[in-house]
Amino acid sequence: MSRFSIITVAIASLSLGLASTDASAKSKVRKACKAEVEKFCADIQKGHGRTKDCLKPHMSELSAPCSDAIKASDEAKAKK
Repeated sequence: MSRFSIITVAIASLSLGLASTDASAKSKVRKACKAEVEKFCADIQKGHGRTKDCLKPHMSELSAPCSDAIKASDEAKAKK
C-alpha cells in the first residue's frame, strides 16, 4: 500500500471516529435533557445546535444528567 493510501485511510478513520463521537454526544443530550427541552425550548426548531443553545442560559436550572451531557457534548466538540 502506498504512503498516500495509508494516510488517506488514516484520515478517513479519524473523521469517522469524530463523527460518531459527536453523534453520541448529541444523542446523550437529547436523552438526558428531554424534560428540560419540553420545559424551556418547546417552541425552538430542532437542529444546528439550536436546542442546546436554548438550554445553555438555563444551566443552573437543568438536572445534573442534562447539564453533564451538555458539558460533555461541548468538550467533544472542542476536541474536533
